[in-house]
Order: sequence, then C-alpha cells, then structure tokens
Amino acid sequence: RHRSRENHQRTTPTSDVRMKRKRLRSLKAIRRQLDQAFSRFIRQRDAVREGDYASCFTCGQVKHWTAGHAGHFVQRQYLATRFDERNCHFQCIFCNLYRHGALAEYTIAMQQKYGPEVVDELLQAKHRTVKLTRSDYEALLAKYS
Repeated sequence: RHRSRENHQRTTPTSDVRMKRKRLRSLKAIRRQLDQAFSRFIRQRDAVREGDYASCFTCGQVKHWTAGHAGHFVQRQYLATRFDERNCHFQCIFCNLYRHGALAEYTIAMQQKYGPEVVDELLQAKHRTVKLTRSDYEALLAKYS
C-alpha cells in the first residue's frame, strides 16, 4: 500500500501558506526593557543644567545624566513602588552602589521635597501585593519610551 509521491496529495497547507504565530516577548524581557526606559526617563527628568547634568539626590554631586543611576528610595524589589516617579531620583554611582542608596540622606531629601506624608505613603505601599500583567508592562513601556 505504498503511494508514490506524484500521486499523493497533501492534506496540509504548504509552509508558505501556513500562518506563522507571532512569538510574544517574555515578561522578563519586557520588564528589563521597561527598567531601562524608566531609568533613562528619571535620569533625564532630573537633568536640569542645560539638559545634560543632574545633581545627585543624596550628596548633591553634579554628573552627566548618563554617569549616574536612577536610585530608588523604596527598593526596586517592591513592585508597588518600583515605577512610582516620586520613589526614584538621579543618584551618583557612588551613593547608589557603594553607599547602598545612602538611605539616611535619601530620607531627608525625600521629606524636604515631598513631605513626610509621601515618605510614609511610599513606605506603606511597599507592603501591598501588586501583580502587573503583560498589558500593564506594555502600557508603562509606552509611557516611558
């Protein structure tokens, strides 16, 4: 019962007719891209001197916006405050990495800029459980890109 190839008709569409499913980017890839876009947004937002230089939120040192970090008051691990613009400011690399965010100075600067109510609100918000969906991440990415 062997059929020859010439007589066999295909029952499935050929590969050029078959529709290819669009592969979605992983949430991890979208989150990474969003982190980069948000960091760039924060650092450029805080760059006030001729649009290129920003002063560190904790020590005041002036650096080019590309030579610093977007330092978080409440750590990035807490999703409820990770993309809150009030929670993130330009920091020099020394304060953000080697001084672990310079939390004492950061707290004082936050209270001076926003008041103790906002500081308390951010500190309480980190205890909220937040689950962002793919569409949430994509909307944030569109906002900060």
